[in-house]
Amino acid sequence: YEVLEQISRFENTLLQNNDITHVTSIVSYLKAMNKSLLGTYELPPNRAVVSSLIQSIRSDGSMLEEYRDQLFVDDSFQRLTLQIRMYDSDEKWFLFEERLSNVVDYIRKTSDQILPAETNPELWGWNLVALELSNVLVKDQITSIIVSVGFVFLVAAITFRSAVFGAYCLVPLALGVMINFIAMWLLNIPFDVLTTMFSSVAIGAGIDDAIHLLIQY
Repeated sequence: YEVLEQISRFENTLLQNNDITHVTSIVSYLKAMNKSLLGTYELPPNRAVVSSLIQSIRSDGSMLEEYRDQLFVDDSFQRLTLQIRMYDSDEKWFLFEERLSNVVDYIRKTSDQILPAETNPELWGWNLVALELSNVLVKDQITSIIVSVGFVFLVAAITFRSAVFGAYCLVPLALGVMINFIAMWLLNIPFDVLTTMFSSVAIGAGIDDAIHLLIQY
């Protein structure tokens, strides 16, 4: 019962975040049942009522099998699943990478503070897979930009037989990338998978123009 109380506190704390709209679990079902009976949305104050409900579910194997996904529990009742629904409360739209990452950090921090030490909370879901993929792509893109700049300098220096001309080629390249990121910062555009790809475009256009200019010079 004490664990259920802490999970209830955990759910209530999560809902204080404006980007978390719903938290569903067997605890929320127990609170909904208590509201129907006593009029308050909280865990039944009587431990026996909670134990009786759980025992009735466990004893009815067909019910547990049929409503397992809705009850968010396994056969042994040792693993409870909480379904957390998130939504951008400002934009009234789905959460993008940066804001989703903030919500995930909030969930992890809250679980560390409230959930019992003997529990082993684990976050999972397709949103987290997409977030991790986005983080990997952003890191790879940044690495790609750095490597591209190095190769541009090397190729230009060899082609023009001058390290100075190789450095000159980096000037419009650097300006293009800088203008891209400065515009993103001024317009509050998030740095994600889509926007990082524009850096590659800036590098491609920048090196072309730089080489054309140096050839004419």
